[in-house]
Amino acid sequence: MRTLTLAALALLTSGSALAADHELSLELGTLSANDHDWNWYTDSNANLPSWGLRGAYAFHQNLSAVVGYHHVRRGASLWQEEEGSAGNTWFLGNEITVGVHADTGSMSRVFAPYVNLQALVFTGSLHFDGDIEDDENPDEISESAMSLGALPVAGLEVRLPMNHSSYTAAVFAEGGWAVMGPMQYETLGDQAIGGFVFRTGAGVRF
Repeated sequence: MRTLTLAALALLTSGSALAADHELSLELGTLSANDHDWNWYTDSNANLPSWGLRGAYAFHQNLSAVVGYHHVRRGASLWQEEEGSAGNTWFLGNEITVGVHADTGSMSRVFAPYVNLQALVFTGSLHFDGDIEDDENPDEISESAMSLGALPVAGLEVRLPMNHSSYTAAVFAEGGWAVMGPMQYETLGDQAIGGFVFRTGAGVRF
């Protein structure tokens, strides 16, 4: 056991051709939300597309502190046959993540697999407007809630080697699983969120 522990520590702290760097990146992603109530707000099988950005600060040769932000916006129109009118529903979500990025060893000077382990805070607001043509509609509902959780992901980064420069461009793709508690709204009830996460993006390393 002692031998395995020492070997793991040596692998984590050993140098590589692609050690961790500071990072600024833009991201696009999707978050699964396995709850039938999401059908009121999206027609994409409860997948919530998002966009965001992330930054990382390297504090060790293979480790970085990483912070990210993602925004979700989904909506749908509801047609009421009996009344011959339409209503709008929409969901706005904001996610903040904080955690650690670890390079797991380079495959070459270009390809670098990694893992991220992050804590997350997710805030969301649900909106319903039964009459989109009436700015003072009394049926308009808006409620907010918050959820805490964790987001472990594994990914692969592809870097463009740039000789004689401290900056390099990179693209990446990652997948993982968001573990989150339900969103608890005051009168609209609970709504489950979390599940498979996929993200891709591009940025600079320096």
